[in-house]
Amino acid sequence: QELDEFAVLIDRDMQTHSKDNMIDFIKHCKDKGYKCYIANPCFEFWLLLHFDEVIALDRDKLLNNPKVTSKRRYTEQELKKIFPEYSKARYPAERFVSDIDKAIKNAKQFCEDEEELENSIGTNLGYLIEEMREVR
Repeated sequence: QELDEFAVLIDRDMQTHSKDNMIDFIKHCKDKGYKCYIANPCFEFWLLLHFDEVIALDRDKLLNNPKVTSKRRYTEQELKKIFPEYSKARYPAERFVSDIDKAIKNAKQFCEDEEELENSIGTNLGYLIEEMREVR
C-alpha cells in the first residue's frame, strides 16, 4: 500500500495572490494530482480558528484583512488580542497543537471548499489533519 502523497499549502493573501492566480494554482494542483490546502486570507486565520472567539470576528475584515497598524493586518491584530504571546517570528506551536480539534470544528463554520476559497474566508487545512489521522 502506497501512502505517499504530495500536498501544497498556501495562504491566500489577496495582496499577493490574485483570483486568477488562485484559479491557476488549484487547476495546476489537480492536473498534477497534488492535494491543495488553502488558508484565506492567511495562516493567522488558521491560528485564530484555535479559539472560539474567531466566530464573533468581523468576517468582511477577516476576508479583506486590511492593515490596522503600520506593521499588522486585521487577522494578526485579532490573534494578538486573543493570544498576546503570538509573534510571526516565534510562537509556542504546542499551544495550537493541543487545540487542533477546536480549530477543525471552528473551520466548519467557514468555507472549506478549495474552489470557493479564492473568494471566501475559510480554510481546508482541517481536511489535511483529518487525512493524516486516518493514515496513522
